[in-house]
Amino acid sequence: MCVLGAGAVGLATAYELNLAGHEVTVIDRARPGSGACGGNGSQFSYSYVQPLADPGIWAQLPKLLLSLSSPLKIRPQLGVHQWRWALQFLAACNAATSRSTTIALLKLAAESRQGFDTMLARKKLAVDFSSTGKLVLFSCCKSFAAAHALFPQCSAFAALNPWAGLRPATPTALPLIGRHTMRPSARCSCANAE
Repeated sequence: MCVLGAGAVGLATAYELNLAGHEVTVIDRARPGSGACGGNGSQFSYSYVQPLADPGIWAQLPKLLLSLSSPLKIRPQLGVHQWRWALQFLAACNAATSRSTTIALLKLAAESRQGFDTMLARKKLAVDFSSTGKLVLFSCCKSFAAAHALFPQCSAFAALNPWAGLRPATPTALPLIGRHTMRPSARCSCANAE
């Protein structure tokens, strides 16, 4: 079997396939962990999930579609498949679908975290690993409230609840920081790929 990509997902997939008895080859155009994993600082944010198909996407669409720096790149085609997909995507941008997708992603994140913890316990990997969580800062109370409103269903997943330990910023915090939350489920790993 061949796995394309030597980031966290690719290497974890190759690891599980190898455990299942498959011969695996991993191919990447660069050093392991230097793509998306390097870009996000090798963070595993199990409690921060948000489907792209969300009601909030409607207000963001003009900027996402027209900005040169947008992470969303769509090259319009004449074929019916792209337009059918676009209509199905937009139909999914509603509160009910977003909620069910977020719950599914949280369940997947919990399973992923358990799998990663099992792998760390089973293998002695050459990684720097921290399970101290992640402090998320918001520049103002408005952005904090908007982010908080996205995750009402997280209370069903207490271990992954990003709003656990929620409290206002301390008086000695920078003046721009209105609120923060500690996400105790977040992990960080930095492997020596050499």
